[in-house]
Amino acid sequence: MMNHYSSMLKVKPTLDTRAPPPKHINAKSGRQSLKTAPPQTSALYGEQREAYRRVAVVKGNVDCGAPTTFVRQRKALIKNRAANKNNFEDQQHLRNLAALRDRIQNVGNHVDRRKNIMDPVAHPVKLFRHNRTDMEKVSLKSFNGKIAAAQKDRLEKERKAADDWILAHEDK
Repeated sequence: MMNHYSSMLKVKPTLDTRAPPPKHINAKSGRQSLKTAPPQTSALYGEQREAYRRVAVVKGNVDCGAPTTFVRQRKALIKNRAANKNNFEDQQHLRNLAALRDRIQNVGNHVDRRKNIMDPVAHPVKLFRHNRTDMEKVSLKSFNGKIAAAQKDRLEKERKAADDWILAHEDK
């Protein structure tokens, strides 16, 4: 312990305070920047450079402003925004109806059946019933028949409603 104490007292600084500070990152170095470097004179891209030079002579400078077509497009967008502002609720209502119709059409699909724990197709029973009347209660023939009949009735009602709507609007 005594050796450690004595060595700690004899510690000398390891940082050289007399060294000059490092050069700034933006200080000039021996290399030239790309802007001040002389143009390359290789014949590899000579034709392209000559073409760019001639275009620069004809055009002069590059116009970085917005194209004139942007003004016309902006006016059209403002006009469309004003027209669609009133139709937003109607569009949302139609989207909601379409989503509801999709959900109704997918009532009997496999994904929907997997959510129902009591569905015998998605989750088959482990203990099979041997009684004929009990087997008929869980058969899928009657279940599928009910679903098919409900879908058929729904389609007929939709067709009838569409026909009624067409007839009502033809008179006007």
